[in-house]
Amino acid sequence: MPLLIRAGLFVRYAPSDVLDKLNGRSDPLVPPRRMVGGGSRNPAAPGPFRESGDEFLGLLRDYGQLEPHFRVLDMGCGMGRVARPLATFLDPAKGRYEGFDINAAEVRWCSEHYASHPNFRFQRADIYNKMYNPKGTVQAEKFTFPYPDVSFELAFASSLFTHMPIPQVARYLAETARVLAPGGRALLTLYVWNQESEALVAQGKSALPFREHDGLIVITPFVPEAAIALPQQDWDQAVHDAGLEQVGDVLWGSWCGRTASTAYQDMVVLRKPE
Repeated sequence: MPLLIRAGLFVRYAPSDVLDKLNGRSDPLVPPRRMVGGGSRNPAAPGPFRESGDEFLGLLRDYGQLEPHFRVLDMGCGMGRVARPLATFLDPAKGRYEGFDINAAEVRWCSEHYASHPNFRFQRADIYNKMYNPKGTVQAEKFTFPYPDVSFELAFASSLFTHMPIPQVARYLAETARVLAPGGRALLTLYVWNQESEALVAQGKSALPFREHDGLIVITPFVPEAAIALPQQDWDQAVHDAGLEQVGDVLWGSWCGRTASTAYQDMVVLRKPE
């Protein structure tokens, strides 16, 4: 999160954090408002933080076939939005959670607050991102996940590929395939750019004003990583090249103005062949 945004959140929400603590409303696995914001429409705020995390756990169970003994990878774990419900779902003796993120402060917070869960581990990945980690030393196209081959039954990324162009996404898909066990699944959210979504955006029905700029589909040319939509044919090719296969149809999101949707972003379920 950019410094100016963090400073603004601190000034606005620090008093609310104090009141939450005094009134016994704080949850040790829910970040303070000053770190994530407090608006009712912000999915990272305390109420939506819990609700959206619980909802995603349901998706992992329904589409990822999640079981308590699974080894789970959270790509772009942030403040532990999905880690929180997983902390009570995963078997502490058999299940395992690994998460990585480019935000050092968020990884540090999670590491400290999940210390009583020894089967949960968070790591900082110093990956360059113009918006979220401008001083990063590793290019996403060359990043190697810090895990051995065949380490997980399930991997997921919520609102991660929405900030990455295809070359970076292709690398992450290849790494996902490497660390998944045969038969393992991946749940990934993204913005899929196809004829339908392009038409809806052109009609002004989308919440996000995507447009093409310099070979990318973005909402702002000044900071492309703020939000990126991926052309469907490029996405399909990257999935194929990674050796993964899609399970079922894309679960279409409402972001571009669809009236029938599963969630806000599009979601894809992938599987590593056995």
